[in-house]
Amino acid sequence: DAWLGSSFEMRMADSAKKYVSTDEGKRLAGMLADAHANINSRLQQLAADKQITLPTDITDEQKKKIEDLKGKKAKDFDKEFAGAMVEKHEDAIKMYEKSASDATDAEIKNYFTATLPELRTHLDMASKSKEVLDK
Repeated sequence: DAWLGSSFEMRMADSAKKYVSTDEGKRLAGMLADAHANINSRLQQLAADKQITLPTDITDEQKKKIEDLKGKKAKDFDKEFAGAMVEKHEDAIKMYEKSASDATDAEIKNYFTATLPELRTHLDMASKSKEVLDK
């Protein structure tokens, strides 16, 4: 779930970099694309170390959400993107908190615990961007 969520956020942000129309949207998309590429890299390494197989792609439902977002125009796209990133980061934080609490493997627990502050920063930035774009 962590892999799919982060991969979805990275793919959505990558797509957004091509479609956003405002400086606020561009800033958010660029930051999230880079940050989630880094998160995914760390998660891939952990999975390899623990011999855990990760999904090869995001789900069809996630792909559809990205395609639906691409259908929005100009500032509406930016607003929808920021709103989706707020929602997805709220979900991710809940999942990471639960995983950090429930994990019995020290390295896995450490990954979730260490990544939480970064996800909270993303949520804060997405919330601020949404606030700016909703005006």
